[in-house]
Amino acid sequence: MAVARLGASRAVNRSIWTTCPSMRVHHTMIVNAVPTELLPVALALFEQPLEDLRTQSTRLEMSPDRLIEAHEVLIPVLTASAENLVDDLFYPYSHAVRKFVTVSGLVARQGMDPSRWGLSTVELHLTLGTCGFRCQMCLWSDGAANAYTTSFGMDRSDLLSPEEWVGLFDWLQANGVKNVVVSGGGEPLLHPFLSMMLDELCDRGMAVDLYTTGSGLIEKYHQFAGSLQRLRRIRFSVHAVGNAKYRSLLGGRGRHTPFDDICQAMSSFVSDRKESLSRTPTLGIGFLAQAGNVDQLVRIFDVGRALGLDFVDLRTDEVETTIAYSNDDRLQLQNALLELCRRHSHSAPPALDVSDKLVAQAFGCPELVRGGTKCFVKYLRPAVTPHGLLQPCDLAAEPRFGNANLTLASIRELALSGRSITDALNSRRINDSCKQCMPNSRTINAAVTKILADAELGLPAGRQILRRLLT
Repeated sequence: MAVARLGASRAVNRSIWTTCPSMRVHHTMIVNAVPTELLPVALALFEQPLEDLRTQSTRLEMSPDRLIEAHEVLIPVLTASAENLVDDLFYPYSHAVRKFVTVSGLVARQGMDPSRWGLSTVELHLTLGTCGFRCQMCLWSDGAANAYTTSFGMDRSDLLSPEEWVGLFDWLQANGVKNVVVSGGGEPLLHPFLSMMLDELCDRGMAVDLYTTGSGLIEKYHQFAGSLQRLRRIRFSVHAVGNAKYRSLLGGRGRHTPFDDICQAMSSFVSDRKESLSRTPTLGIGFLAQAGNVDQLVRIFDVGRALGLDFVDLRTDEVETTIAYSNDDRLQLQNALLELCRRHSHSAPPALDVSDKLVAQAFGCPELVRGGTKCFVKYLRPAVTPHGLLQPCDLAAEPRFGNANLTLASIRELALSGRSITDALNSRRINDSCKQCMPNSRTINAAVTKILADAELGLPAGRQILRRLLT
C-alpha cells in the first residue's frame, strides 16, 4: 500500500521548527517534556503527522511494536504540547491533523468499510460556469476552453430542471444526507431558481452552506435575503480591499465598485441578523492569496472585523492555476501572517483560519502530497454537476479537472431506479491519480491510507496517538 508523504512546496524546504518564534517555543516545550530517547519519535509525530507506522518505524530504525509502545509513553507528556501546537497559526499541518482525528474517529465508530461510513455531505454545482467575473485564480478563468461540453459531452439541453433538482433533494434526504454545500460551476446567485432551491433544501431540515462572490447581490438583496438568512453559513469570496485593486483581480469585469458593493451586502446581512436576534447564518470572507494581492491579508482581516463578520478564511491557490509566489511575495506573506497573529484573538470575532498550504508556501515548509492509490473522498463529500452527474469530489465536478470517466452515476437514473447512494458510490473505483487534488481531499486520502496501513500492523483507528492526544 502506498503511503502519504511530505513533498517540496513551491519554495525551499525548511524545518517546521524554524519558521517563526512560536514554533521554536513549541519545539523547546517538547524537548523539555519528552525523555531524550523518545524525542525523535515525538518530533516525527508532528513533522510527519500522516506518515504510516511502517514507514516511520523504518525511518526511525524502530520496530512497529516498539514505536506503538513509545506512543503510549508519550501520550501523558505530550497532550498539552499537542493541543497548543495544532492551535498555532504557524503549524503547517493543523488542518491535516484535525482532519485525521475526525476520519480516525469515523473509522473507529463505523469500521474499515468506507461504504458503511454514512454519507452526510454533498456539494452541489448549479450553474454552467456562469459568472460576471474572470478571476485569474478561478477554475473557469479560461472560459470555454474547459467547458462541460468538452469534458462531459453535455450542454444546456442536458441541465437538470428545477423539478429534477427537487427530486434530487428528496433522494439525498432519503439517503441520510444532512449537509449540503452550494458552490462551484460558477456563481450560484446567477441561477434563476436559487431561492426556491435553497428553500427546498432548508425545508427538508438540511444544513446549507453557500460559497459566493456576492456578484450583483446588493441589487437583488431583497429577492434573496429571506432564503439566504435560512442558511447555516455563507462565505463571500473577496480577494482585495478597494474597488480598483479588486476589479483588477476580477479581470476588469463587473461593476466599477465591486468591493463597495460586496461590503454593503455583507453589512446588510449582519444588520438583519442582529435585528432578528439570530446567530445564523454565520458570515465571513474567503480570501485567496496570489501574486498580486499578497499585500492585502491584514487589510482583509480588518475589513472582516469592521463589518462584524464571524470568520476570515485565508487560502492560497490550492490547484495552482496562478503563478508561483516570488521570494518577495513569500516575505510579504510571512510578515502579514506574523502581524495577523498579533491582531487576532481566539475570544473575539472574526475567527481566523489559515490553510496549511498557505503557511507552508509562505515559510517554505514541506507540503502534504498524495501518496495513496485509492481515492476515498467520494464516501465523504461527493459533488453533483448541473447536469445531474454524481462525481467523486468537487474538482471532479468541474470540467477543468473532471470528465465522464470519473462519473459515478446519473442522478436522473438513480432517482428513477431507487438505487441507494451506497450502490452509486461503490459503482466505480476512483484512483488517487487526478491531475490536481484539493487539500481536504488529499488529507482524507492520506488519513485513510495511514489508518488502513496501520491496522494491518495491529494499530486500530481508535488507538491512533494523534486521535488520543486531541480528543
